[in-house]
Amino acid sequence: MQSRRIVWQELDDDLRSSHKSLLETLVEDREAFGAECASATLKENRLRTVFLVEPGRRSGHEGATPSAQNVDTPKWVVKCYRHLRLVDRWRHAVTRSSAEREYTILRRLHEGGFPVPRPLGFGLRYSAGAVVEGVLIMEEIPDARNFHDYVLTLLSSGQITELRALLMQMGQIIRRLHDRGVWHPDLHSGNFLIQGEPPGRVYLIDLHSCRFVGYMPGLLRRRGFAQMAYLRQFMEAGDFRWLLASYLYAPSGDIAPAEALRARGFPTGRAITTDDEMIPRREMAEILAFERLVCRFFDRHQKRRLRSRTRRCVLRSTVFTVESRQGYKWYRRREASRDELSAFVSSRSPADVIKYDSASWVSHVRTAEGPAIVKYRRYGWRQRIASLFVSHRLRRAWIAAHGFDVRNLPTPRALALVEKRFLFLVKEAWLIVEECTETQPLDSFLWHSHKHQNPALGARERHALSRHLGGLLRQLHEAGVRAHDLSPQNLLVRSDLLPELSKGALRTENQGVSVAPVAFIDLDDTRFVSRVDRRRRLRNLVQVGNLPEGHVSLPDRLRVLRSYDGGSGEYYVRTTIRELREALLAEAFRTINRMTRLEYVGLMETIPE
Repeated sequence: MQSRRIVWQELDDDLRSSHKSLLETLVEDREAFGAECASATLKENRLRTVFLVEPGRRSGHEGATPSAQNVDTPKWVVKCYRHLRLVDRWRHAVTRSSAEREYTILRRLHEGGFPVPRPLGFGLRYSAGAVVEGVLIMEEIPDARNFHDYVLTLLSSGQITELRALLMQMGQIIRRLHDRGVWHPDLHSGNFLIQGEPPGRVYLIDLHSCRFVGYMPGLLRRRGFAQMAYLRQFMEAGDFRWLLASYLYAPSGDIAPAEALRARGFPTGRAITTDDEMIPRREMAEILAFERLVCRFFDRHQKRRLRSRTRRCVLRSTVFTVESRQGYKWYRRREASRDELSAFVSSRSPADVIKYDSASWVSHVRTAEGPAIVKYRRYGWRQRIASLFVSHRLRRAWIAAHGFDVRNLPTPRALALVEKRFLFLVKEAWLIVEECTETQPLDSFLWHSHKHQNPALGARERHALSRHLGGLLRQLHEAGVRAHDLSPQNLLVRSDLLPELSKGALRTENQGVSVAPVAFIDLDDTRFVSRVDRRRRLRNLVQVGNLPEGHVSLPDRLRVLRSYDGGSGEYYVRTTIRELREALLAEAFRTINRMTRLEYVGLMETIPE
């Protein structure tokens, strides 16, 4: 039987004396503890829960000293590590658990003057001699902000000088960490907090995966630094190199990194560019070589990271939750209300139907957050048995929607996947996704623009849409997304954003589907692979270009291809253009052969004489 008692291995004396009853509540009744003191859940998944605690909220509780009742008492960050596997439980009975390892590293770094949270104590919960849970308590860093949000604020306000000072601080901290012999295998920008006004003070958090290895060789240093290359997506390469320069040439914490770099001849008032004659040649060569190696390690790590994060939508995590209720298995976002979505699942006769057949239907619904789309599918016995070995169609669409979100590709956000099971076999499934309002399918948008001579789609807007579509397709393939059906019906266009796109005033990177001129839908036949081959790429280009000749001109088709080529000279060449033209004609004939007579007559009416 599992014990509810936590054995406190290390605990701050002031904490033990002033908050004794509060710690007993943490041990005996976790829910009551959270209701009384926890102000927010910062992170939650299967293995770890992190929540913020305000001891001052429980003023006047029995056993508290006057210091504990002070509302100015520093807040705590409490981390609960769960060990679910039996092997891990017995292993941590003889080796250090995650809570103990992070406490030890935090204490040694804090005593050494590193900017890390002050640890207050840790405890372990045992069951039959095995460690089933570890609890770590540390002080909160007051008024601290996430590094990513902080950087976006500096970039939007044009505070480039403060941004460079912040990057130099980070580079110096990472160098000191490596010189101390601390190996951090998951060092990324999300593990930094910024306190105060720009440039602010940098703090390092989340050290549970760290190890003291003594000597750090160059290969291990580059691997530990690799994930910081993610910042290059948000800033110029010349600004990012200040992080590298500070890591290489400002190792001491006693001297400000800007002064150390200025002493070596670095002009700290501008970006580090390859043609800057003020920077010494030797240092410039070392920075560029270090940048190439770091980016190479980052590319390898990024593939593993994307695969891991894509599968988080079918596990309990900070964003998603998994639960089973009355024969239904729910995979949903935490902000989506299960009680509200249950009404759509229980309804067997949808009201506003878009598409209907004997085994599936698609309908419009209205949620508290806005309009949504519900997709329903019923599976036969053959499909039920196959679902034991491969994911069914709606599950693939659920995973693909999150995979697109992780890769910064625009698609409607999936809210929930519901499966009704019978003897471990999926009998029915519902997928609920947000609806993209004010959008049209690409073929319908071009047809209406051609038929009604839409003034909103002028020459500049058409050219901008063509270039954006080509770049979006290249981004899709470079991210390792293999789409089976990229027909124009599966691409949504927002016409109200095209004027801004043509003026270059629309920023679409990492902004989500709300400001995307083009978005992908119907992702159930999508796969994530390491590399999309040439044959698949050309097939997708043919599918997107399968439009009547009068709707899209030849120069616009070439603009799509030129934007897709990106200056590589691999696709925007005569041989590829001939190959695409022949494939387009064949695809058009296949499409016409599949049409009914009524659809064919309607198509011919749209084509000019």
